[in-house]
Amino acid sequence: MSARHAIDLVPVRYDHVRHKLAAFQAVETASANLAQEWTKKGWNQLDELERLGQQPDEQALFAQAKDIGLKGAIDGARARSVVGWKENLTDRAVAKLKHLTDSKITLEKSLPDKLTAVVEKAEAARRLQSNLSDLRAALREQSTIAAELARIARVKSFLDTANSRFASAESAASARRLAAIEPVTRSIFAAIMYTDVVPALKKRAGSEDISISLAQFWTLPDISAQAVLSESYRNAFAISVYLAAASLYGGGAKFLILDDVTSSFDSGHQFHLMNVIKGQFARPGVSNGPQVILLSHDTVLEKLFNTNANEGGWWHQCIQGTARTSVLPQSGAIHKVRDATHAFLDTGNTDDAAPRIRQYLEFKLEEVIARVGIPVPIGIAFNDDKHMAKNLIDAIKAAVDLHDTAGRLILEPAQLAGLGTSVTTIVSNYLSHWSTGQTHAFTAPSLKGVMRAIENFAGCFQFEHPAGSGQYRYYKSLSQKL
Repeated sequence: MSARHAIDLVPVRYDHVRHKLAAFQAVETASANLAQEWTKKGWNQLDELERLGQQPDEQALFAQAKDIGLKGAIDGARARSVVGWKENLTDRAVAKLKHLTDSKITLEKSLPDKLTAVVEKAEAARRLQSNLSDLRAALREQSTIAAELARIARVKSFLDTANSRFASAESAASARRLAAIEPVTRSIFAAIMYTDVVPALKKRAGSEDISISLAQFWTLPDISAQAVLSESYRNAFAISVYLAAASLYGGGAKFLILDDVTSSFDSGHQFHLMNVIKGQFARPGVSNGPQVILLSHDTVLEKLFNTNANEGGWWHQCIQGTARTSVLPQSGAIHKVRDATHAFLDTGNTDDAAPRIRQYLEFKLEEVIARVGIPVPIGIAFNDDKHMAKNLIDAIKAAVDLHDTAGRLILEPAQLAGLGTSVTTIVSNYLSHWSTGQTHAFTAPSLKGVMRAIENFAGCFQFEHPAGSGQYRYYKSLSQKL
């Protein structure tokens, strides 16, 4: 073969290969379409039909054909075989369905005509049985609830009866207590006020409120207490009721605290009230009475206690301080105030030191007056608080001058000279500014000098005892050493 002939055959062979490839591609496309159609048209549901209609000795063709079809290797003969198998199974299913339908018709004809009514009655009976069961359960629950309600009603009836009886008993007891308290109240009130006014106590039935009235108001009977009594009389009425109730029904209290009960009393009625408390109510005047603690800022009452402090049954505790400088009992308190003042002055804090110096000064002046026995005017306690220290200094200086003029002054010449120096320092560096409110003028060094002057002032009324011991005590008076 020549070269030309070889070249002419190449196009022919290429067309043949292309034709074969197209045929193969068509087969693959048909196989894929068949697999898709198998699933899309529901042929895969024929597996259940095959399972129900297949005889024991028959082979399952649908599953096998499906596997082959999905692989793209099914041929025409096998496809026709599967189609015939489907028709065979369909005929069997139709025949079975007809057989079941005929059996159903035969069974229906053999049943009574009223079967529907029987079924309905049976269903009604079932519901009735269920409802009866529910009713029995509800009745049992109702019985339990009724028993609980009856128990609650019995308890409520018992409580109502007990409450009514207790209320009646309490009201009767209260009336008895009130009847017992009233004469004691009148006795205490008369011992405090000493007037022709007779208090009375009334309690409305069914109420715990006590109304105060007057059985006698000089010549007038049955008068409203609120309408005619002043504050001091009303307070005397109240404290009389309280003391009467506490004395009769105190329950053995160990102590009793009375806060500012004499605030509206004059000095005479204060004295009468203290005598009532001491002689008719509290220990030791009344052996089984309570210990009474009186709280007061009344300076007149303070003088009364100071006067009787040496008698049995009286004890006076003075509280020193303010909300700013602290509140401390008298015993040892002044030393704490002194130490705190020095601590503030060491840091230059004159705002907190200045009021403490006034407190310390007044205490030392009162101490000198009390220890040496210097008389002071009774009105000194009622003057403006900013003049109190100056008034105390003037009272001390007046007593010293009086004894010096009379030639009876016990103070040594150095003490008398130091007294004048200390007073000058205290007045010029502190009191002259404090009395005018010019606290900004204070400096820490000047206030330290004031603190030393206060100590020196008190030292002018002391002497070493025993001699050489380094211990000092106050003179007994301005004219007597011991």
